[in-house]
Amino acid sequence: MRSNDDRLEQLKQKLINVKRLAWKPIVREGDGDLTASKIAGKPWLNADEKWPICPNCGKPMQFFLQLNLDELLSRLG
Repeated sequence: MRSNDDRLEQLKQKLINVKRLAWKPIVREGDGDLTASKIAGKPWLNADEKWPICPNCGKPMQFFLQLNLDELLSRLG
């Protein structure tokens, strides 16, 4: 009979090929700078850019996520 440790190790080996790295965001209260990476809040739009409309229902789309790639890349490098 196998021990729980042996079973756990066997399971880890089976899952090794589907392992994916993840990023856990560091969040702060408030909206932050207009061009900052953010979840919700007020997105950055060009002065002449209109709020996006859903092509299916015709209503304004909900803002979900904005990433400042320059900011993120500088933290990785």
